[in-house]
Amino acid sequence: MRLSPLVRSLSVLLVSFATASGIGASDPVWAADNLPAGSDPESAVAALDRARTSREAGKIDEAIAAYERSVALDPAQVDAWLELILLLTEISRHAMALEMSELAVQKRPDEPKILARLVFSLAASPDEAIRDGDRAVEVAERLFEIQSAYVTARLVAISHAEAGDCENALHWMQRATDLAEMDWQHPWVPGPVRKAQVVEALQRHKDAIANSPICVGRTDVARSASAEDHHPGHEYALRYCVSCHLFVEPEMLPKQVWEDYVIPNMGAFMGMHNAGYDYDVFPGKSATEREIIAAANVYPSEAQVPKAQWDALVAYFLERAPESPAAREYEPEVEIGLDQFRVVEFGTSRKTPMTTLVHIENGRLYVGDFERSSLTVFDGTGRVIEELTTPHAPIALRTRGRELWVTDIGSVFPSDLPAGNLLVFRQEGTAYGAYETRITNLQRPTHTTYGDVNRDGIEDVVVSEFGHRAGRLMWYEGRKDGGYAPHVLLSEPGTITSYLHDFDGDGWEDIAVVIGQDREGIHIFYNLGDGSFRHSHALQLPPTYGSNFFALHDFDGDGHADILATNGDNGDYVSAFPKSHHGVRIYINDGTNVFVERYFFPLYGASKALAVDFDGDGDLDIAAIAMFADFMRHPEAGFVYLENLGDLQFDAAHIPEAADDAGDVDGDDDIDIVLGSMIEGPGAVPSVLMERWRDLQRPLLYLENQMK
Repeated sequence: MRLSPLVRSLSVLLVSFATASGIGASDPVWAADNLPAGSDPESAVAALDRARTSREAGKIDEAIAAYERSVALDPAQVDAWLELILLLTEISRHAMALEMSELAVQKRPDEPKILARLVFSLAASPDEAIRDGDRAVEVAERLFEIQSAYVTARLVAISHAEAGDCENALHWMQRATDLAEMDWQHPWVPGPVRKAQVVEALQRHKDAIANSPICVGRTDVARSASAEDHHPGHEYALRYCVSCHLFVEPEMLPKQVWEDYVIPNMGAFMGMHNAGYDYDVFPGKSATEREIIAAANVYPSEAQVPKAQWDALVAYFLERAPESPAAREYEPEVEIGLDQFRVVEFGTSRKTPMTTLVHIENGRLYVGDFERSSLTVFDGTGRVIEELTTPHAPIALRTRGRELWVTDIGSVFPSDLPAGNLLVFRQEGTAYGAYETRITNLQRPTHTTYGDVNRDGIEDVVVSEFGHRAGRLMWYEGRKDGGYAPHVLLSEPGTITSYLHDFDGDGWEDIAVVIGQDREGIHIFYNLGDGSFRHSHALQLPPTYGSNFFALHDFDGDGHADILATNGDNGDYVSAFPKSHHGVRIYINDGTNVFVERYFFPLYGASKALAVDFDGDGDLDIAAIAMFADFMRHPEAGFVYLENLGDLQFDAAHIPEAADDAGDVDGDDDIDIVLGSMIEGPGAVPSVLMERWRDLQRPLLYLENQMK
């Protein structure tokens, strides 16, 4: 999670449209009317790549010029228009952003994302001089005709409010509320946003309009809130926060967390330390790290928000935030004890277990350890076959014939240094030789996926480089000489796990990734077959969620990939606290790659979930772990087993003894589970429990499946 202000994400008007439709971006400045005849679409893609590269390097003028070139060559490129418009907004060239939004609408008159960007400029631009409420109403109502949902109705209401039309503003806000009541699981609405929260937010916005100058004094306007209940900072919070991520209501976090952590960090990301606020920035621990953070423009050199507006925004969050965390909506029923699995003593002992990798394949268990910088290979009985030395901590692994391909994270702790590597150990006789480095200078990689992305017969590599303040998602194109050509898919921190899957059925492998920072959620990069990709923020989640894992499975048997995901990262806070929205979720694919939440199991600090038919009845059960469990009250809740009963109903059970992996360790053709232990790190653990863990010296817990 990171409440970052860098306007790299989908920027939209207020909570709604960014949340729901994934509007993004930056304003093009090129006069696209001067298009060269017979333009080459490939050149447009190349220009877009150059723009993104320049932007990442902090060469803003070069980036703008390349974006201009791209949309001039191919005005149908929605991503290029949006990224250019957002870049112009980010550097406060709001008039130019408006001009380019109008031009983009001329070229793509029915594109919802572009229409919404134009509404944003006309109705809610930070530059009040360029706002035009009447024009905003015209565009917003046209947008609603194209996509009728509560989010677009809300945009119409906001436009009427800017035009000074109290009656229509309230009418459309009520219409938005009515639509939210009906379609809160509409594809645009992210599953984790509860219906009650959406409706409550809309009602608050309606009250704000009713108490605004355009409505005050009218006797025909019903007000459910007094003028004192409308906080002036609400408007600024909506305006600035959604420029980078989904809006977070004050009630989502306790007041102390807002005050001690979120606001200081958010303020630094918004450049407010340049306006006299005592907000710490993290420039980096070394010259290399400082260069990376500076190039990513993590901390703007100027304040991005006027001081009076920032003070009002801060007051809004602190005055509306609760004193204590929100309670769960319900407590799940969980059995204690699980007959299907037997706890077996396994492996070696470690005084301070620091397991970073558990992988089961072909009757062998591979375990990575941070403290020892090692990869240990066990057989099915727990006997150590070999211990391999790695530069740092192994974090991901795949076997290929007699080779082990190991992703070395570089630094387990937050860092932007490119110290990670992709290593290959080759078996020579019965033992593995020294590793060979295939790809180096990776920025804190957490996962690697392999496949033929460009269908040239040579295996490519996709690497999630999580980083810290900066990061990226890369695909490395395999070459005939055995080397790799790097390509940037996304220049943002927080990429965690990725998969290759043909989502649109065109025969080309697309790339899906979960991101736990900035634009949190599931992103899909649709492979266009020419080396370029179309980026879709397929499942948008609030930045408070702490997304940390996902996998693709077909839970409903319709042939389309559904999503199993966990969110529970709590490591951003000095003092972690239980969050009611942490847990395990299943998002069902409607057949068009729109994902709607259909199952939620509350699990504080959920970290990973594996879907396997553990009991052999033909459906997918789930084993889940939690690194930030509520160890104070429920120490057994670090692991939960969810038995599939059908129709997305599950029975839950804990194992009292209990990074996990599943596979057949003992060779009896059923699926066993191995849990890895990392006892050092963020999170609140009672001293008694910590001492017990240290006494046990158990880096692994083997759960043997009793099905066979």
